Amino acid sequence: MESKFVQTSDIRLHYLEWPGDGPPIVMLHGTGLCAQTWTPIAEALSSRFRVLAMDLRGHGESDKPQGQYRWEQVAGDLPAFIDAMQLDNVLLMGHSRGGGVTVFGGAQRHERISGLVLVEPTISFGPRPGSVSADGRNVNPMAERALKRRPVWDSREQLFQSYHSRDPFKSWRVDTLQAYIEGGTRIREDGKVELQCAPQVEAQFYDGDIPSWMVDGVSQLKCPLLLVTRASNHPFILDSPVLQTLKKNAPAFRHVMVPHTGHFVPEEQPDAVVSAVWEFVGATAQSA
Repeated sequence: MESKFVQTSDIRLHYLEWPGDGPPIVMLHGTGLCAQTWTPIAEALSSRFRVLAMDLRGHGESDKPQGQYRWEQVAGDLPAFIDAMQLDNVLLMGHSRGGGVTVFGGAQRHERISGLVLVEPTISFGPRPGSVSADGRNVNPMAERALKRRPVWDSREQLFQSYHSRDPFKSWRVDTLQAYIEGGTRIREDGKVELQCAPQVEAQFYDGDIPSWMVDGVSQLKCPLLLVTRASNHPFILDSPVLQTLKKNAPAFRHVMVPHTGHFVPEEQPDAVVSAVWEFVGATAQSA
């Protein structure tokens, strides 16, 4: 695994590379996480792919521009990354918000995309679940929760012990949690450990909606599609008009449901995700 940076027209993005001789696969993590969280999956896929896992803006070691976290800015970093890295025939893979970036950013370079792997993707739009605060404001519960997150810890070991025993992290595989803590924190000059994605930045990711022009652009994606979800019914994803558009235009579609997991499928059962990808790649190659 190599840690690298690439400069786009307006931001410096950090990414991890597992070099390989095969075609590129670009992996995008969920809100609040980091590129290194993909480590177990990336290591397995690097036997046949050149694996590139990018830190979203505001996360990991990528730049953290103040107040610049709208959907079009975050998703726009993906086509900028593809251009800067001069990538073609790219398999895109995204989890949660990274899945949304995969779709809405990938559509802007649809001619260079060979396939999509969406794991519990954030691809719905319209009114979001929320509540009303005491002063009458509409608030997003996920944003409120993010703002309460403790940003500074005495050590990575202290953070691990705390996260390992509580939701949602207690169901993660240990090596994935360790990878997240290593890549998702920085050691300050005073020796304390601080989250790379500040609570205020994470909260901004939950605000705002997907612009209509980005939703309209999804129709340009006409590549094989793999959807990986938890086994329980999840209408927020399955009933999404965006997913219906992707399925209609995909020459091949597979839906793999992973039992005994929640939203964090890659972190809880990375081996199941790897198996799903290998089956998808094999089936796609046979039908080509």
